[in-house]
Amino acid sequence: MLWALIFFVYPVKFNGYFESEFYTEKEQNPVYWNLYTPKNYIEFKVSAHPIGGGELYISFNGLSNSNGTQFFFNQGHLQLNRKHSSLAIFAREDRYWVQSPLLFLVNQDRLKDDNFGPKGEGVRFDFWDTYGFFGTGLASKYKSWDGEAYIGRIGRNFGKFLTLSYMYMKKDWRGGKEPSFNKINSGYLRLHIYRTLYLSGEFANAVHPNQPEGDSVTFMDKSAIQIELRRVYFKGFNISGSYFNYGKYFIDEMSNKFNPGFDHEFGREGIYGEILYLVPYKAINILYKTSRYRSWYDYPVLLSSPYAVSWNYGEIYAEFKKGVSAKIFAERTLNKKGDWRHIFFQIQGENTRMKVKLQYKIKDIGINIQKKDNDYSIGQRSILGTEMWINLTGWLQFYMRGALGNGQGLNWNTLFAQIAIRKFQNSEIFIEYGDPGATDGDLVNDPDISDFPYQKIRDRFKILLKYWF
Repeated sequence: MLWALIFFVYPVKFNGYFESEFYTEKEQNPVYWNLYTPKNYIEFKVSAHPIGGGELYISFNGLSNSNGTQFFFNQGHLQLNRKHSSLAIFAREDRYWVQSPLLFLVNQDRLKDDNFGPKGEGVRFDFWDTYGFFGTGLASKYKSWDGEAYIGRIGRNFGKFLTLSYMYMKKDWRGGKEPSFNKINSGYLRLHIYRTLYLSGEFANAVHPNQPEGDSVTFMDKSAIQIELRRVYFKGFNISGSYFNYGKYFIDEMSNKFNPGFDHEFGREGIYGEILYLVPYKAINILYKTSRYRSWYDYPVLLSSPYAVSWNYGEIYAEFKKGVSAKIFAERTLNKKGDWRHIFFQIQGENTRMKVKLQYKIKDIGINIQKKDNDYSIGQRSILGTEMWINLTGWLQFYMRGALGNGQGLNWNTLFAQIAIRKFQNSEIFIEYGDPGATDGDLVNDPDISDFPYQKIRDRFKILLKYWF
């Protein structure tokens, strides 16, 4: 009855889009042009604003391919917005962002029950500028497995001088080794010292079933802390630095940074520094970053004593007349596995008709040149890449990116090209060749081309039709 009232009493908006894909690929056996079994996708969207500040949104999908035809609920929410607050009941949406400025304790992809798209459902409440207070409350139930996540964050701004906040997070698996959950308690402080100078700190403590017990395990072994001094200006230099200590058993599966399956940066103690210089009266930036830390892990092995790691990065970026820019950076990492040096060059130009980017990178300089003396690398290699956009007409565009790799007697390459036709109202037609995935991470910096010497051009043609209604 409630849904019927919404649809008949209040204005309802219907829209969506249709997408059809046809392709043929040389590596398929037998080679075929699948005009008879294309991949068709349609999405229907329904939205309404039943009361002041109220919002209803529902999306349904249909997918048809060689495996048959399926229709399913895509995502939706019912939301109420006020001047200083927002309440949403949602399903299968990315609503898991929570601020953690220094430790990055939350990553949406680790919280949203991601199984080829978000599958969680729950409720979220946010408020701000309420007597100086702000906060977030989130409770979510996972659908692809039996579990849930909870986040609560509350803080207060004391003018522009001081900000304090506390956050509680819990990811519960409902079973397995006790405790059957990962729990984080954290606090954040930011102090405005002078003009653009800020002192910030964030501390967190974790509970996780894989943490060992015993007298040798301290409270700090299960905790993480980072303190940062940012934006110290001195004669044109912008200086920032931080100290961090990430405990050996600080595990946060709601993040990438401290997740054993991703970046696993626990078990580190060190410093980070950054210096930025803006050349007066010139569009030139000079940037230097450095980090020094001790690590207890040769992951996944916990070592009996830590080893030292140093990282240095220098960059010059310049902009010239007529839309031309250039960037050069050099990077070096020293750790127990070797001395890793890279250098990178980029030049880019653009105008109203076209944009062209050219990149060149030498990676792992000096590694495995005479013989294979390092098992952690394929050796020194050079990667050349280019990316191009051309507006052929007002409705016809051409796009291309490709890369060539060379190193240690091996040569590899990749190419992706696309023609886009936008002549007809509410529609797009794309004609594509090759594989876009090998260079979608900033051309030569994408590990799919820089670290995989068996990459080759994929003989695949695709036609993609899109229509919005």
